[in-house]
Amino acid sequence: MPVYEGNGVPWNTPWPERSPLARVRSSLPARGLSRQTAPMPRRSWGWLAFAAFLAVAIAAFHFSPPLSDLSNIRQTVKPILSRTEPPAGVETRSAPSPTETKTRDTQPKGPAPRQTPGTATAKTASPSSHERDTTDTSSAATPDQILEQVAVAAKSGAWSVAADKARLLIRKRGNTADRRLFGFLLINAGAYKEGIAQLEQLVEAGKADAEIFHRLGHAYSTQRLHEKAFESFSTAIRLEPNNPRHYKCGATLILKACERGSERFQGRLSLAKKWCEEAQRLGMPSHELAALQRELGVYLH
Repeated sequence: MPVYEGNGVPWNTPWPERSPLARVRSSLPARGLSRQTAPMPRRSWGWLAFAAFLAVAIAAFHFSPPLSDLSNIRQTVKPILSRTEPPAGVETRSAPSPTETKTRDTQPKGPAPRQTPGTATAKTASPSSHERDTTDTSSAATPDQILEQVAVAAKSGAWSVAADKARLLIRKRGNTADRRLFGFLLINAGAYKEGIAQLEQLVEAGKADAEIFHRLGHAYSTQRLHEKAFESFSTAIRLEPNNPRHYKCGATLILKACERGSERFQGRLSLAKKWCEEAQRLGMPSHELAALQRELGVYLH
């Protein structure tokens, strides 16, 4: 009777047959799993890993560049690395000077103090040299020089700039002509409410002429204050009855008010037609009145 060891293998079994693979193969049925599907022993996995490592090493050695190419690469890279100037697009940071280091060390560390909404910042953006020079020049200029600057800005169509310079002119001199000009420039710049306020002050002071009422009529029309605009154009016609502009602009106001749905101006269409005829009689070209007369004819027929 054979004597078995602790693992169930007879003591006189040859060593190759004692391996786990041999034991598995011996335990397989005749028509069960084949030997190809049996698990691979650990020693076989080690040999497979060694073969893969060897293949990678051979491939790396075979495809590596020769030493001559490496020397060429070193000769190409060495001048680039030895340049004192950085390549284009690369920012370099120089070492701080002793003054900068001392200033940085003396600055208080920690988070910046929190500002309340009512406090202003200690450091404000300084104006550019061009703006500073322009402001200084305007402040030191005489009223006549400022008036010339206003004329240049208005000629170029910069109405806002011209109005700002005219505001400085009001501070320096501020007579009736300056305030009149300032109101006109504000209306041309689109600041209708401020322009109306400036011109109304002249009307209340009794220093308004036909042109001021004409400009007020346009400003009131943009704010849809049709009745005030109609009164302004009517006053301009009364003060300057030989100016065809007043008649044409008054007729245009009546037509616009009707287009905007004002029922009160429906009864003034005949007056608008009469003003158009008066403007043509005073010498206004017919082509400037043709579109207005045609639209009025649509409402009147």
